[in-house]
Order: sequence, then C-alpha cells, then structure tokens
Amino acid sequence: MVMVRTKLIINDNSGGLLGRCIQIYNKKLYANTGEVIKISIKKKNPKKKNIKNKMYPALLLTIKKQFYRKNGIYIKFSKNRVLLITEQYKLLGTRYKGPITKESLIFKKKIQKLISLAKYIL
Repeated sequence: MVMVRTKLIINDNSGGLLGRCIQIYNKKLYANTGEVIKISIKKKNPKKKNIKNKMYPALLLTIKKQFYRKNGIYIKFSKNRVLLITEQYKLLGTRYKGPITKESLIFKKKIQKLISLAKYIL
C-alpha cells in the first residue's frame, strides 16, 4: 500500500530516479498496484532533462506490502516502483526494467506499449 508522502523508485529512463507520492486519484487513503497516483520528482539523473520538483502522474507497478489474488496466491516485492506517464496515459520513458503484475495492466487499451516493454508479467 502506498500512502501520501511515500518514497517511490522511478523505474524507467525518463530522467527521474526517486519520487514522492503527492496525491492518490481514487480518493482513498492508500493505493495498490495498477492505480494511478501523482508524484513529485525528488532526485533526477544529471544527464537527463530538468524534471526535478515537477509533478507527473505515475502508474504503480510493484509495492512492498503483500497483496492477495483471488486464487490464493500472495505477491510481495522488495521496492515500491512506478512508471511515469502523461495525462493522456502515454509512457514518458522508452525503456522499463523489472517485472510487471497483472493488476497493473488494467489500462491495456490505453498503454499498449507497456505490454511489449515488460520482461516478466506476474
């Protein structure tokens, strides 16, 4: 579960390295995998364009807290990872590192490229 002010690792090559959750769009106290949140960039790659302290929507891909599926399996990751997107649900980066859960593929029709970039789908 990701709450407001949670530190998140940006897991693409858009230029940001570390972010902080600013807002959760579904009006709850926390967000799970596959949900869109708004983050602020706190640390950036020095070789990339200047995106520090700007706010972007992001798609939650993995969370530390274990979550259960309906078939009885629970999944737990070591880090909270997000993927930066635009307001029109297009990817900001061109590469992605790491696995993607099935719950984060809710936006299949909007983010077709995410499926092709994924190495593993859990």
